[in-house]
Amino acid sequence: MLFLKSLFFLLVSFTSAVMASENRQHSSHEHGVGQLDVAQESSEFQIALTSPAVNIFGFEHAPHDQEDHKMVEKKLAELEKGEVLFVFPEGANCRLKDVHVATSWADHENTKTESTEHKQAEREHRAEHEHKEHDEDEHEDHEEDEQTHADVTASWHFACAHPQTVDRIHVKLFERFPQTEHLRVQWTTQNKQGAVELSSTHSVLRF
Repeated sequence: MLFLKSLFFLLVSFTSAVMASENRQHSSHEHGVGQLDVAQESSEFQIALTSPAVNIFGFEHAPHDQEDHKMVEKKLAELEKGEVLFVFPEGANCRLKDVHVATSWADHENTKTESTEHKQAEREHRAEHEHKEHDEDEHEDHEEDEQTHADVTASWHFACAHPQTVDRIHVKLFERFPQTEHLRVQWTTQNKQGAVELSSTHSVLRF
């Protein structure tokens, strides 16, 4: 297990370096585009996703009303269903062992805000906005920049009884999150490694 984690972290570090290099040539944080990393060690598979929040929730601002909170809760719950999002060959007998999902919003886990606290927060926000009215343009630019960099990260850990039969994984993120148009995939298995771009019309990762 320790070796698996080390391998996975090495893969993520390598992928981050590749993405950083690409981002010097292309605009970073592309709406509709996500990064998927897949690593195998023995019978274990680790899958990690990094995606702009708009691809998952349909917006990038931190949730500020009940409708936003419900959407975040719904989509985070869908991300936790790894066995639905990633379909392994039936004979491999793979099962989801654990999953972790997070957003770049500091309070994303606290989606059920008490009404009194929410109203107080709104009052404080309005007061702060009035005091800084002369800096409205700068405030909007800053807010837009924060929204541009709102991300979602998720990781899924699978264990397979017959990993030797895993020659493909059907990625169904496009079906559940239609605003995700492309996934740039870096993958490594016991004997191979590679990179590919997936889409709704090409959603099967083949090793």
